[in-house]
Amino acid sequence: MLLLETVTLKIPEGLHLRAAAHLVQIVHRFQCHIKVQKREKRVDARSILSLLALAAAPDSELMFYFDGEDAQEASKAIRDFLEKEGASEI
Repeated sequence: MLLLETVTLKIPEGLHLRAAAHLVQIVHRFQCHIKVQKREKRVDARSILSLLALAAAPDSELMFYFDGEDAQEASKAIRDFLEKEGASEI
């Protein structure tokens, strides 16, 4: 199953080191392949360095590509994390 989702980053500091590390932990809970894109740059969501290279600031729109059987569950978990205002307290 292929699923595309746009997520608005609500973490006040953006996708900083701790938030990126937590996102990688979430991604690793699922079997599907997950890519994330900001503007023209698309990276593997399992790579913390690639996520940091996106330099995603607060209110950035990120496009996620999910490919696999558990795509819906992965999408929900990622959206729940990135769209929470208080996610910076990780």
